[in-house]
Amino acid sequence: MCPPNAYAVAEQDTAVRRSTHLSRYARRLLTAQPELLPPESISQPFTAEDMRERLAGAASDEALMHALRDLRKRVMLRIIARDLGGLATLEEVMSTITSLADIAISTAVEHLQREFSGRYGEPIGEESGDVQTLHVIGMGKLGGNELNVSSDIDLVFAYPEDGETRGARPLSNHEFFIRFSRRLIIFFPNSSPWKPYTSFGSFRTDFNITESVSLLFTPAISFFHCASSSAVR
Repeated sequence: MCPPNAYAVAEQDTAVRRSTHLSRYARRLLTAQPELLPPESISQPFTAEDMRERLAGAASDEALMHALRDLRKRVMLRIIARDLGGLATLEEVMSTITSLADIAISTAVEHLQREFSGRYGEPIGEESGDVQTLHVIGMGKLGGNELNVSSDIDLVFAYPEDGETRGARPLSNHEFFIRFSRRLIIFFPNSSPWKPYTSFGSFRTDFNITESVSLLFTPAISFFHCASSSAVR
């Protein structure tokens, strides 16, 4: 007589085989790295807590990039298997991929904030005297919580106030956030749909939007009204 979980194990193995049969991306990744999708993991969706745990402890750019690539592969493979196996709803697919983007971006921002503040000092608002932080605004499907497995991400960067950093190597807030933004988009390169999955980055980024950013809040509002394409709005 089969043990109680035998049918569940067989179903999970079937889901893995189905994903490799129907998805060239899954087939290529799992042929090279089968450990990325343990069959028993398919029974549960990838949670935000799971994602953050896999990114914790990455101290360098290289380590974080590696962790982001690995996380994306694992999340994509599991959601593909769950979707093709009839285990995931459309809402789960979109919320999982959107959570992946949100967590990848916020983790990269926190990583760079520590580095840049240590190098240049914290950026201080000239009017409020408060520490300024970069605000990453998700446009399009990211902003609407509707990312799917083939989506790119459209980003606008903004900060509240001009001013200057307080450190041994002070910069204007504008220059601080320009440099910050340029480093940040290294983690999310603009390339073909499949290249980031297996090589450098973790999400495609629309540079047509991103290269016009690092705006103060007031110009950013004008940008949304006047410069954004109707497709993005």
